[in-house]
Amino acid sequence: MSIRVVMTNDGNQDVWIKFQAASVDNDKKGFILYKGSAADILLAPNMYVGEISGIAANGNSTIHITSY
Repeated sequence: MSIRVVMTNDGNQDVWIKFQAASVDNDKKGFILYKGSAADILLAPNMYVGEISGIAANGNSTIHITSY
């Protein structure tokens, strides 16, 4: 079985992606998903079960998540 999770940032600013709830803290840690880019964030067998948060420097951004 193969599992792949891809995030696409269609927004106009970079976003920090981290594997924990944003309510824990709003520190910019994890990895950056640059504006107008896509990245594999999870590939089997290295799976994560939990909340994934995105933190933008200012305002909002549009992030799409695709898993297959």
